[in-house]
Amino acid sequence: MTPPINLRKFGGLLPRVPLTDLPINAAAVAENIDFGYNELRSLRGDFKLRDLAIVARSVFSVDGLRFYVWPEDVDAVISPLQNGPASDRLYYTTASDFRVTPISLATIAGAPPSTSFRVGVPRPTTPPRINVEHPVAPKGPIATVEATPADTYQARLTAAQLAADATFKSSVVTGTENRTYTYTYANVYQEQGPPSEAAMIEVKAITVSGVTTYSKVTVEVTFDGTADYVPITGARLYRQGGASDEYFFVKTISGTEGKVQTVDTTGAGALNEVLQSENAYPPSPQLTGLFNIGNGILCAWKGRELWFSDAYRPWSWPPAYMITVPHTIVGAHLHAAGALVTTVAEPSLISGVSPDAMAEIPLDIAHAGASKWSVISIAGRALYACHDGIVAVEGSSPSMALSDRFFTREVWRERCGAGLASMQFARYDGKLIVFSKTGAFVPFMIDLSEGGEMTDLPQLVASTAAVLTTSDQMYVVSGTTLRQFGGGSMLPLRWATGDIVLAAPAALAVAQVECTGDFTIRFYQKDKLGYTKTVGSGETIFYLPTEPRDGHSGLEPSDRWKFEISGTGRFKRLRAASSIRGLKDI
Repeated sequence: MTPPINLRKFGGLLPRVPLTDLPINAAAVAENIDFGYNELRSLRGDFKLRDLAIVARSVFSVDGLRFYVWPEDVDAVISPLQNGPASDRLYYTTASDFRVTPISLATIAGAPPSTSFRVGVPRPTTPPRINVEHPVAPKGPIATVEATPADTYQARLTAAQLAADATFKSSVVTGTENRTYTYTYANVYQEQGPPSEAAMIEVKAITVSGVTTYSKVTVEVTFDGTADYVPITGARLYRQGGASDEYFFVKTISGTEGKVQTVDTTGAGALNEVLQSENAYPPSPQLTGLFNIGNGILCAWKGRELWFSDAYRPWSWPPAYMITVPHTIVGAHLHAAGALVTTVAEPSLISGVSPDAMAEIPLDIAHAGASKWSVISIAGRALYACHDGIVAVEGSSPSMALSDRFFTREVWRERCGAGLASMQFARYDGKLIVFSKTGAFVPFMIDLSEGGEMTDLPQLVASTAAVLTTSDQMYVVSGTTLRQFGGGSMLPLRWATGDIVLAAPAALAVAQVECTGDFTIRFYQKDKLGYTKTVGSGETIFYLPTEPRDGHSGLEPSDRWKFEISGTGRFKRLRAASSIRGLKDI
């Protein structure tokens, strides 16, 4: 008796398995299929949102309505400050700069930022110039007595005059104080940068009968080197003196350019505010790969250097926070309480909750990262592409087990090798989407749940993609077209078995299909198409021709069968047997 065919649980692609060894429910071909429902279900295609004015290479949106796009590779993150005006800031790195722009200026049409500034507040390049005018000690009452020869001078002073003069001189107290001045710039974002080089002076003080007169100190500050930064509103003057090593705020000096002078008349008792921005250097314009590592800290890299901002101060990137990894960095992404960093050799974990206490932990897996864009975190796992497949990191444990289910090294390189350098990972509905920014290989999607399946996405053409964290919605750009992934109509799906090899030649004479939508079923024998049947929604039973008919060669007994299903909608079941009774026995 001919063994019946019963396809009701459909699996995805297993590229590593030869077609002759595939399980009956595994796919030799799987295109545009959502396998999450124990049936073949069409994925939805992209929905065209609009045409863009430029060929975009990067895209960002906070709400899915307004977009920034750039003609170059850009990494953008929302300000970690979520209250007040600071929450309306987008920080982004380009190939040559680190900039900030208001999120609210993003447009429905999609365009590069119309207004942007370099991030941070620059350090003044000129130290303060200081002019000091010392007080003169006053003369006593005898200074009013007419000058006479020395031998008669004292004799002409009365006892009262001598007593008054002695009392006056005893009330005069002189002293000196070493002061050091510095200043910072402040901007319209109420951010403050690092202090200038300091200048030291000596200040004199004269006290007469409890009244102290100090040296007159005039300080000159210089506004320069601030072009293209967030607009400067003025300078903040600080001084250090007395027993304290701290710099204390003296006064604000208004100005935006040139040289401005001010007189310091602030007494020591009014010095209360300590300088807080001593290391608040602006980030290097060579930093790239910007992302939020958590706890209000931004992170980016250049070469082997990984840099961190102060917590909730995205304009401040102290050099002391920088850590160096053993190899040149390829990519990085938020993972657990830190980040996964891929390099040209072994990857590392960066762990820590404070920017001044980050630690680098090398991972025990010798796989270099393939590209900057193929590092992602999904459902608690960090994933990155290497030259041999996909590395998954759970906690601090790296593994190739996920990749090994689908690929051998040879299959991975044959399938994706031409596009490894341009490979990008994206997240959609908890699934991993893999594509080449240059279209070098057929995109695909892997369900990361246990027993998840893989499908090709031949319709996906994208130079970049971005995902809204609030809605898990993915947007893609191709040339000058912006699209919402999965927001369109259902796509035609295609699914095919591998070679189903029977112990002996068998004849199939009748088939039953259950589906919703229009589908075409093709029956192959030894790679030769024998019969094609198109069906509509519902349950359909039809006979299979055993001899040539209607342009088909007919189905003869065979020990090698293959079935292909294509159409749009939901395909639930295919059964085939040698008789109607055989169908009922399935």
